[in-house]
Amino acid sequence: MGSELIFALLGIAGKVGGFLITNWLQSNSEKRKYEHEKDLAYYDMLNRSKHPVDAGFDNASDHTRWTRRVLGLALILTVCTVQWYCINNAGVTFTIPTLYEGGIFDWLFGTTNESSNEVSLGYIAYKILDLQFMCGAFYFTPVGRSTKQ
Repeated sequence: MGSELIFALLGIAGKVGGFLITNWLQSNSEKRKYEHEKDLAYYDMLNRSKHPVDAGFDNASDHTRWTRRVLGLALILTVCTVQWYCINNAGVTFTIPTLYEGGIFDWLFGTTNESSNEVSLGYIAYKILDLQFMCGAFYFTPVGRSTKQ
């Protein structure tokens, strides 16, 4: 009779243990499935928000597009005017004070550094080209235009 009781208790313990392990594994599986669905929904949201840009749709109003082009044109004309002046007066030089390594509060108290460098207008015209290209790329590229085929 004692061995039957032990086997019955072992059977009950096995059933309860199996039930607990099955429920634990099932809850972990459901948790992973929920996390996976949440990740898929997040990536789907990213793809949906990215699709109008990749597809070439520009949802900006006509006023926004016109303002973007006018600002770009004004900046480019300003840069071109500065370049034209620099090129026509390339022999003129500016004296620029050099940096002084005196500390963090130099801007407040001033410096005692007397050295300087001379920079020609031709060099300034050369260096302003980067600004011109950045303005053109930023203001004249329509939003949503993609280079992908």
